[in-house]
Amino acid sequence: MQSAQSAAAGKEAVCMVAVTENLGSRHTLYISSRARRYSDVQLICNWPLCPLVGEDQNTVRHAAERKVAKRSLQIDNSEESDMGKYECVAENSIGTEHTKPTPLYVKVRRVPPTFSRPPEPVYEVMLGANLTLTCVAVGSPMPSVKWRKGVDQDLTPENDVPVGRNVLELTDIRVSTNYTCIAQSSLGVIEATSLVKVQSLPAAPTDVTISEVTATQVRLEWSYKGPEDLQYYVIQYKPKNANQASIAFSEISGIITMFYVVRTLSPYTEYEFYVIAVNNIGRGPPSLPATTTTGETESQIELRYTHHKRVSATTIRQDLTALVAPPTVYEQKEPKRT
Repeated sequence: MQSAQSAAAGKEAVCMVAVTENLGSRHTLYISSRARRYSDVQLICNWPLCPLVGEDQNTVRHAAERKVAKRSLQIDNSEESDMGKYECVAENSIGTEHTKPTPLYVKVRRVPPTFSRPPEPVYEVMLGANLTLTCVAVGSPMPSVKWRKGVDQDLTPENDVPVGRNVLELTDIRVSTNYTCIAQSSLGVIEATSLVKVQSLPAAPTDVTISEVTATQVRLEWSYKGPEDLQYYVIQYKPKNANQASIAFSEISGIITMFYVVRTLSPYTEYEFYVIAVNNIGRGPPSLPATTTTGETESQIELRYTHHKRVSATTIRQDLTALVAPPTVYEQKEPKRT
């Protein structure tokens, strides 16, 4: 009896089985076959000493005298499920003989999923624009790739999840939203999130209030409820006078706080104030107007409340330096008559 093995790892495994004349008890298989996943595997069984039986059923000749019997098992694109034990079976009219089971090992390259082309962290687009998001992931086994919008809105049908690469087409974008690429295999799940940010003019500031009013200055405060990507604020103001509609606004720019003290105002004048938010696109609409009247100066108060003294029947002396309180009016009742 003779036995031999010849195998190239991942390519071909050959087992040659020698069988005794009566297909009896002595034959040995030494091979341990190995293959790489997705490769082709061929298991070949030869029995060159397989006996041949003559017409009288008693004459036995060796296989060397005629063509050698040969059978093979071809496995294309070997998978992990192909691993197991294989055996050759030799059979003739005298009987059947099995070889010792031969294990076949399929080497599986195991690599957790990873992104070879993840989406960008932030995409900035104009209002109403279109955008294409591409996500590519690799691994062994290759991962499936799908998209999710926001927290829980799946964008890829479960029955049609592509492997390795997924392209998401967005049209007429109106709202800033997070989009997440998810790559999954039996070795794990990874995610990459992108913010699709809609660029637009900022909203108008709200809740503009005026405090600490003096004759020449006021304090403005306001709120802003839009996105926090502003560059600065602008204050515009002018006297509120119907006869001065053509007067241009005075402007203070570059304000980075949500309060400001406006100075160098004219005393005892009614003003209207507007606040404007500015981002990298431009200026947004102005806020609703806030109006107030500045205070009076001391000289104006003195002119309103001066001390008059009659010197003669034709002369009244006016004291501009005396500051007195406004006159108090008392009610005098008529005396009761009895």
